[in-house]
Amino acid sequence: MAGIWSKLRQGAWVMAAILIWGTLSAQKPARNQALEIRVDEQEPFYRFENMRVSRETGAPLALYRVNYMVKSGSPEEMARQYLRENARLLRLRPDLADLRHTVTRETPGGYHVRFQQYIEEYPVYRGDIVVNIDRHDMVVFVMNSYKPRARLVNPRPVISLEQAEQMAKNYLNIQGRIHYQAKETVVYYHRGRTRLAHKITLVPAEDLFGDWEVLVDAVTGEIFKVTDRALYAPRSPRRTTGSGWVFDPDPLTRARALYQAGGPFGDNNDADTDSLVAQIVERPLL
Repeated sequence: MAGIWSKLRQGAWVMAAILIWGTLSAQKPARNQALEIRVDEQEPFYRFENMRVSRETGAPLALYRVNYMVKSGSPEEMARQYLRENARLLRLRPDLADLRHTVTRETPGGYHVRFQQYIEEYPVYRGDIVVNIDRHDMVVFVMNSYKPRARLVNPRPVISLEQAEQMAKNYLNIQGRIHYQAKETVVYYHRGRTRLAHKITLVPAEDLFGDWEVLVDAVTGEIFKVTDRALYAPRSPRRTTGSGWVFDPDPLTRARALYQAGGPFGDNNDADTDSLVAQIVERPLL
């Protein structure tokens, strides 16, 4: 592989080695690991043309180099036009009635328009779509986490949010003050099964430090997922010296630009571009 992408791959091997070392050295406290109930939520996929496609639903999870022109309008209007006209491909409802616009972020390169999927007035856990539009009213990239097979049979919780919150606290056995806590009811879909769940977030201030997310089945009361989302630094890291030329964190973010095939921030058959090279910076590796 030639050009800038070859350099990136070489750098990736270095960073991968660092990440592996960090993973082994910077593990969570044993007490926290013992409390976690993990669910493998990685969706199997295959690649087809410019898409990453779900093996379960056939819906594209990501679409690259979309290059789809839409009628000029507000970012939300343009994104909705694309979604309506491609609803069949994306496995969406034709009327988009279950999608709510949540936020639009503007960059010099265009707009990132995010929608959240809802069922029975409840947000779907990790069920969102992001449509990226450039300054020329062209959709260039789409991330799709919509759950087309989610079906909520019983939309009425038996367990209240307050009860679920207390169940989460009891499960974790947190002692002392809590720095931050939040709760909401969501629809959780995983590999053919849909359930109504209460999502409880807890950040203890004095004991069992971590960023805890607890999912409680709102009908049965089962605690089926517990995750400490905090990241931990190693207690006694081995220090060394070294630096390398890398993207930090990546060329698009640093340049505040959008991916565009054939443009200065596209693949371009592995050819270097001045725009990409300008985003490489020297950083200490450890």
